[in-house]
Amino acid sequence: IMSYYNRRGVPRQGKLAPATIGRIVFRKHIAPPALEGLDEYSHVWIFFIFSRNTNSKVVTRWVEQNGSFTFPPRVKAPLLLGRSTGLFSTRSPHRPNPIGLTLAKLVSVDMKKREIVVSGIDICDATPVLDIKPYNPADIVEDSRFASWID
Repeated sequence: IMSYYNRRGVPRQGKLAPATIGRIVFRKHIAPPALEGLDEYSHVWIFFIFSRNTNSKVVTRWVEQNGSFTFPPRVKAPLLLGRSTGLFSTRSPHRPNPIGLTLAKLVSVDMKKREIVVSGIDICDATPVLDIKPYNPADIVEDSRFASWID
């Protein structure tokens, strides 16, 4: 991924910065045909590692103690203006398993170069990408609800 070189300034959600551009380059063990048909989609889900977290020592301690260490259960969500809420009710990167998920617009697919270009991203440059999946109509939830502090 290429767009933000450090975690400062990365938008909270890629949708808030539609002009951001990123490029995902797949390693040599991913054969070009793996990208076949992806260009038929408008958006992709990107699963990634929050590799620039500031809580890596806490995560390491949690892993080394086989989860017996109590991970901090509450975080301060930006939209709560300093108040805290349960970790799993937020999209905080500070999690026991620092896995992120974002939805990005698919700009182009280049099978020969083994790369895709996406826009509207909220990921730092050189972030490890675990997987991508196409966005499809089954992802739309008609009767969803949200926490009162989400706009």
